[in-house]
Order: sequence, then structure tokens, then C-alpha cells
Amino acid sequence: MMRNVLLIVLDGFSPVLVNAMTPRIRELQKGGVTFSHHHAVFPTVTRVNSASIATGCLPERHGLVENFLYLPELIPGETIDTGSHVKLRLIDRLTGGNLLEVPTLTQSVTNAGMTVAVVTSSSSGACFLQNPEGVGLTVNPAFQCPEGTEVLDRFGPPPSKECPGERLNEWITVIMTEHVIPELKPNLGVIWFCDPDNTQHEFGLGAAESQMAACIVDRCVGRVIDAVHKSGADDYTNIIIMSDHGWISHSAPLQVAEALSAAGLGDDVVIAGQGVYQNNGTDLPDIVDCLISVEGMGALFTREGLPGSLPYDLIGYDHHRSPDVLFTSAWNGEENSFGVPGTARGYGVGGHGGASSYEIRSMMAASGPDFHRGLVSEIPSGHLDLYPTIRHLLRLPHEPGRDGRLLREALADGVDSGELEVMSQTNRSDAGPHHTLVQQSRVEDTWYMDYAARL
Repeated sequence: MMRNVLLIVLDGFSPVLVNAMTPRIRELQKGGVTFSHHHAVFPTVTRVNSASIATGCLPERHGLVENFLYLPELIPGETIDTGSHVKLRLIDRLTGGNLLEVPTLTQSVTNAGMTVAVVTSSSSGACFLQNPEGVGLTVNPAFQCPEGTEVLDRFGPPPSKECPGERLNEWITVIMTEHVIPELKPNLGVIWFCDPDNTQHEFGLGAAESQMAACIVDRCVGRVIDAVHKSGADDYTNIIIMSDHGWISHSAPLQVAEALSAAGLGDDVVIAGQGVYQNNGTDLPDIVDCLISVEGMGALFTREGLPGSLPYDLIGYDHHRSPDVLFTSAWNGEENSFGVPGTARGYGVGGHGGASSYEIRSMMAASGPDFHRGLVSEIPSGHLDLYPTIRHLLRLPHEPGRDGRLLREALADGVDSGELEVMSQTNRSDAGPHHTLVQQSRVEDTWYMDYAARL
């Protein structure tokens, strides 16, 4: 029987936000499967996770390694903000179509003769990564594909950004509920809301404004689900709702640039996001030693696994675009001023990108004809699993060469969780005055990072 899949992404929606103020999300959880041990991909920034959701691969495979890239061989003297679809299109053109080095889910679904539609209020870069090939329909405040004014003529221009983003999220909800679901009826539909992430960056996790942002997207989610009901597609539509990453509050800045400058290395490196790139031939161990001395520094990673760090291949990060050093902040379980646990070093009131359990743990639930009802799965899962699972839901054959797995334990005709081999492992850097520790979970051949920390 034909199946459709609707993927709903709530940017920065921490699992702690699922409460009495988000009744439609709770309702979907209770009627389907809640994935209580769900993992974002590290680094826990939006564009890395957008690429992993789109491809089912870790950064070492898809090549989108950070929110900010430094690619001097392509664009000299500039750090590239991947939040811009214009910049991503440029990289794609300069690399001969290899911005992402593996095909996306939207492309594979289209190749199978099915239809797709992507509607987002996220950054244009996060949207572009879901559908870089431009198949089907894509709608974002910054661009539409195919190009033209049909959607704007009908639904009006996108509202300006605000916090909470009620009008902007309302705009994409109307497009999804009045056009995409009832008229286009795509086999794969994706709607990605910019909140509560945008509002949390402004006011903090747990602030009244951020709680309101969560309530707004919950209402929008409810309208999307109601549109599926109204269209009569309940019997053949599976709905997956998720966040792209978790969230953590910040206590004080992590002064990496200042420390490198004070050590006389400021002109010898380029900092892009959480990456440090060698620029003028400075020995990498000197850079690592300097970073270790930064107050509040957390886990460190290098390609070679230099002393005090762990190697990239352990975390699926060994790509030619990766920086020479990837750094994180130290973190703990202290509560912020709103009583929400999870604190780290960083700029602003809070954010994500690090290796804490608060940032890696994200929300996901699924409901529909192919899923169990009322199941809380404690089996580790992750964004990497969406690609094979959605293909399976669409009755497409298994496609090898991806890093994720089919979430068989969640399927009504799947397997009992007790039949799956689940393991936990800890990796530590070499002995010395500073250690990096990574805790990982494995389910059969798929592994997930639980957290990383500096000892």
C-alpha cells in the first residue's frame, strides 16, 4: 500500500520542552513512538545536522563539517557562513556539485519516481541542505525552487524575522496546510520551524519568550497534523517530529581567540566556528597546548589524535574540509536562571554545537500506520537513522553506504527491542595531564556519541 512521510523539524527544541504547554506534540508521542535516547550529530550545529538528516551520513562522509567553513582553496581569505544558501550554492558550483558528497534523501526519493516538498522558516542554508538538487518544491523566506512568484502571489511575501517568530512560522504552516498537504500530496514532505531556537538565542532556554515560542510551534504542529487528518491521508501517512539538536545555557565566554592571540599565534591560525585551522605553518602541537590552557576548555579533537585530544576517525569527522583542531566547551549540570539544567562556556545566553549530553540529546517521536502505538523506546537512535527508515516507510529498497540504521524496534511489524545488540563504550585520549573522554552507544553496527568531556 502507498505510504507518505511527513517530517517535522523544530529547531533547537530540547526534550525538556515537551510538557503541558506543548499538548499536540505530547499527543503525537502518546499515540506513537517516543525515542527517549535520540542523538543529534556532533558538532551539534544546525547545518551539520541538516546535512546528516538529509544524507544519513556523518560529517566525514557528507563533508558539511561546521556552521562556518574555511576553504581557502575555493574562496581565499574568507570564512564561509553556511547559513546562506548563496554561499552553499557557490561551494556546490566550485566543487562540481560536491557540496554534499553523497546524494540526499530528497534526490533518492525523486529518483524512485516519488514527489517531495520542503517548506522551512529556518536559515536558507539549512533549507538548501535538505534539497540541494532542487527537486520538487522548496519554499524558504530567502528563496523558492523552482524559481517564480506562484507561492508568493498566493500566500504573500514572508514576514520579517522576530522573536518569537509567530508570523513567520504561521506563514510556512499556511503554505503546508493549504497547498502542500491537500494539493501537492508529496510522498515526502518536510517542514522545518525556526523556533524555539531563534528565540532561545535571544532570551535563553526556559525564558517566558522561549516558552511562548515552543507553544507557537506546537500550535503550528497541531495544524499540520490536522491538515493530514482533513485530507484523509491518515491511513497512509507516517509523521516524524524531531529537533535538530538540544540546547545548553552559557555561563561565560570561551575565549579561544584571545588565548591564541596572547600566545602569539593569532596571525598563524583561522578560527571558523569551533574549528581552528593552521594558517602560517605553526606546529599543531603548539596550538593544541594553547587551547588546553584556555579556561573552560572542554574536549579536543584532532585528525591525528595528538596528546590531550582524540582522533577524528573516532567520531566520524575525518574529512578534508575539517579543521586542524575541533574544540568544545566544558559543561556541567548546573541550572540556569530559569531552573533548566545544563551549563557550558560560550558567547550569548546559550546555544549548541558542543559535545554535552544536553546538546546531543534531541527530541524525536513518530506516529502513523507503520509505527507502534504508545511505545517509549529506550534503544539509542539518531538523526543518521532517518534516511534508511524513511526509505523503508516509503517502501523503497535498502540503500547501502549510509551510516544510520532502520529503526526496526519502532515499527509495528519490526522486532522486539530485546533482539537488538546494544552496547556502550568509552574512549579516552592518551595518558598525560589532560584527557578527552568520549562516551558512545552502539546498536548493532551503528554508533552514536552520547557526550564528550575533558577530564
